[in-house]
Amino acid sequence: MLEQARSGETVNIAALGGSVTEGAGAQTAQGGYAYQFADAFGEVYGTDGGSNINFVNAGLGGTPSSLGVIRYQRDVVEELGAEPDLFILEFAVNDYGEVTGGRAYESLV
Repeated sequence: MLEQARSGETVNIAALGGSVTEGAGAQTAQGGYAYQFADAFGEVYGTDGGSNINFVNAGLGGTPSSLGVIRYQRDVVEELGAEPDLFILEFAVNDYGEVTGGRAYESLV
């Protein structure tokens, strides 16, 4: 994937998670870790300042991984128009006591 990015081919990056992924706590949503990561990846590995990097942030506050399973196809794959080449997954806060006992998170991995 790094060679793909360096050569100018399109790289699809997606983040799925709760409020931390959405950007909660940052001064702006685009200041959150997911956007910072995608921007830095594009600058380091992409071409023309990362113009070949497609990024979608599917973070949504208050959601556990069991809801992430339901949202993955619509909010990640359909938004990108493809499966992500790099997938960031974070449900650390909202999965405490999650009803599937970690199986929803594992299925996303």
